[in-house]
Amino acid sequence: MITAAHANRFVTALQIYAETKTGSPKEKLESIPTLPSWVIPGITRVPVRGQPENIYEQIRDIIMEYITPDESSIFNVLSATVDFSTCESIMMSQSVDKTGQRTLAAVTKPDKAPEGLLEKVTNDDISIGLGYVCVRNRIGEETYEEARLEEERLFGSHPLLSRINESIVGVPVLAQRLVQNAKFVIYKIL
Repeated sequence: MITAAHANRFVTALQIYAETKTGSPKEKLESIPTLPSWVIPGITRVPVRGQPENIYEQIRDIIMEYITPDESSIFNVLSATVDFSTCESIMMSQSVDKTGQRTLAAVTKPDKAPEGLLEKVTNDDISIGLGYVCVRNRIGEETYEEARLEEERLFGSHPLLSRINESIVGVPVLAQRLVQNAKFVIYKIL
């Protein structure tokens, strides 16, 4: 699920992307209607100091409350290092979105587990109806521009990652897919 850190990075990326396309982030962002967005906590199984013993159940209930309505879009953030078929956030998504029509997944850390990633994101083993987008996060003090250049270099030159179709690679692609999905949801609601 998306965390506050993921949401902040994504909003920053969208603002910079809007600025590069229009010359003015304010102009672009003011024309976009305000939509409610929810930052869902990551799944915690073991309580740490000060957390209630039933922290897992509380977080699971919060997540399910927000992803259950048919108007909700579901955005999973997955590490390339995990087995997608055993990922709890995907299991939660599938429990309320059987066809996957409301679910999009971003796959992070592709450089940490490039072996088999192409198959993971192109096979239809797991019903992620809106598909996967592989991204490279900023590292350390990288600027947005530096991170995008590194992302392009990684997916353009790595012997395994360069085989992944460019239509499912990169933060700009992810931003575009999320905006398209938001438009679809708005159209469906109206």
